[in-house]
Amino acid sequence: GLDKTNFKIVKVPEIDAKKSIHNTNSTFTIDSTNLSLNGTHNISLTGYEKLEFLYKFNRKKEQDLGFLQLALKYGTEKTQFNNIEYKNTHREQPTIHISFSTNTRSRIRKIDNELYVKPNLDYSLKSEIIKNEAKEFDKGVDYKFEKHFTTKLLIPEYYSVKDLPKPVHFENDLFNFKISYNYLEEEQQIIIEKKISVNTLRVKPTDTEEWNNFITSLMKVNKHNIVLKMNTK
Repeated sequence: GLDKTNFKIVKVPEIDAKKSIHNTNSTFTIDSTNLSLNGTHNISLTGYEKLEFLYKFNRKKEQDLGFLQLALKYGTEKTQFNNIEYKNTHREQPTIHISFSTNTRSRIRKIDNELYVKPNLDYSLKSEIIKNEAKEFDKGVDYKFEKHFTTKLLIPEYYSVKDLPKPVHFENDLFNFKISYNYLEEEQQIIIEKKISVNTLRVKPTDTEEWNNFITSLMKVNKHNIVLKMNTK
């Protein structure tokens, strides 16, 4: 307010999605004996992505072992987080860095001489489906953002790639994502690139169906299987 009785309403400028970036780089190895997916991860957060995380971080209990999964919405109930490090956790620093390792069960199935691997562990928008009772109203989005995920899956010795998921694109001016899989045969690794972009602060009732399709399509990606086959020769 200008004083006790006078106020001035000022429109807060919208911050571009590219100013609020969540960037995750992961490397996974496969334990084909114990059927576990083991990962090392490095995350950087800027803008509102950083501020939202810091809000949760500053209120977490010191020994909260489930904090990262809930705060980042990464992993499943079968994911164990270890070797967690935080850097630049003060508000005035432009980028917060988080590193950790994971061990995840139930993401690998073995059938005969083949491994079925589900390496996508991001569930950050899972709860954003608009329910029936809210479809008549605008859905607010706290801020515009982008999320980038680069995942390197190392293929175990004696295995080769039998099948890769096809690329998926969801195109919309206000919200979109794309994911691709690239097999580097000489390096014995698969590179998965995923990008999510939300460029609006509200979803109108007329866009509700498209928004829900966006979220549903994004969650289906987590069910993608990479099929590896043991070399018999």
